[in-house]
Amino acid sequence: MRSRNFVIFAGAVAAVLILALLLRQPVTQRAVPDDRNIIVAKSDYHLSEAHPDDLVVVGSSSVNNDLNGSVEGKASLIGDTVHVDGKVNGDLTIFGKDVFLDPTAHIDGHTALMGTNITVGGQINGDLVVNGEMITILPNTTIDGTINACGKDITDQRVNSPAVTCSGVDLGAFAPLLALRNGTQNDSHQIPVFALVLLTAFGALLLTGISVLSVTFFPRQISHIEEAMRARPRSFVGVGIATYALEIGVFFALLLLLAILPPLGLLLIPVFLILSLLLLLLSASGLITLVVMLGDWLLRRVSQPPMPPLIAAVIGSLALSTGLAVIALLPYGMAISFLLLGALSSVGLGASLFTRIGTRPVGRTYFIQG
Repeated sequence: MRSRNFVIFAGAVAAVLILALLLRQPVTQRAVPDDRNIIVAKSDYHLSEAHPDDLVVVGSSSVNNDLNGSVEGKASLIGDTVHVDGKVNGDLTIFGKDVFLDPTAHIDGHTALMGTNITVGGQINGDLVVNGEMITILPNTTIDGTINACGKDITDQRVNSPAVTCSGVDLGAFAPLLALRNGTQNDSHQIPVFALVLLTAFGALLLTGISVLSVTFFPRQISHIEEAMRARPRSFVGVGIATYALEIGVFFALLLLLAILPPLGLLLIPVFLILSLLLLLLSASGLITLVVMLGDWLLRRVSQPPMPPLIAAVIGSLALSTGLAVIALLPYGMAISFLLLGALSSVGLGASLFTRIGTRPVGRTYFIQG
């Protein structure tokens, strides 16, 4: 009977995972930006035609907007050498070592340049912000807006033009490029709110499904883990953290072994995968029990008669997923949510390990699904 329940449970979990993966596909496609607007060039990049939208280019060496090249929207360019000859109908932001605006360049919006050697030419209809070491403004350059130029050596070759001043280094225009170049994000929200809401919904669906299935097919084991957590919650935190630390230590030891003795390391990879799968099972069973306990605690606050564990599993899953998602919206919220989830799962991991995944009772149980 137990083996039959386990087979049914495993099949149901696999079905839930497949459903989550199928639902994840449109979210991933929606969150990924259009590759025609964001280009990561492995070598030199040349734009010699009209681009109909905004453009972001990250080049490993040179980025060149040729004379016949134009950008209908905003342009953000990163590279060691960035050369602009053509037209940009929106704002232009450049981050590089050597930056050159040719006399034929025409920028309809504002222009922000940051680099080591910067040469400014052409026509700029908006404001100009320049931060660099060597800054040169060519004689026939036309700038309709204000100029904020900060650097060690500034040469303005225009005739009868106002003196160039520095009103402070403005990094606001360069923050998105700096974040893109360094692989980080200046915004504390590491993923869009819309994507976070959808991912939270999928996570809640997955956690709810697994929790309901676990309570249905393994009620006695869940009650044993719950009893252990109610009896000694603090002690199991240390046990869970120590187990996680041991897994991390084994992982790095395996990497070291693969570097020193590759044949032996390859032989031990299946052992490590089996141990990791066991750790995942222990963590999941403990987390599911915590979800049920959370749902039961919430239901007791609004309902006097005790509710079935199935309802507690649903309420607890939704509450935990929603709470972690709300925390993720705060500054540094993703890291806080991750640490909080790790702390909660460590309690469940310790209790699950102590009860051998709920197969060893500790004492009186709190609920049994009938």
